[in-house]
Amino acid sequence: MKINKLCWLMAIVAIVGCTNKQKEVPEETTTLSGLKRSNFQTIVDGDSTDLYVLKNANGIEVCVTNYGGRIVSVMVPDKDGTMQDVVLGFDSIQDYINIPNNFGATIGR
Repeated sequence: MKINKLCWLMAIVAIVGCTNKQKEVPEETTTLSGLKRSNFQTIVDGDSTDLYVLKNANGIEVCVTNYGGRIVSVMVPDKDGTMQDVVLGFDSIQDYINIPNNFGATIGR
């Protein structure tokens, strides 16, 4: 009897695990600051780069690229509630590659 219940439990877990659908993320994502994710997706020195967007419940948005951990954009509300970008970041990964200064890099700080 105990083995029968265990078999049923395993079958249910297997069925539920197979039917889960992951949320699809659209390839062309535009952030509040107007950044396009596709502008940050490339390969540099054999490693792929991407743009990561962090949001909270208050609508604050932070955009970070994994190319040096650079903070590209921080959107926060001003005194009137209008969202403003408070970071001077580039619009694409090519700008960070072409300009050798470490603008926005958090690595090593």
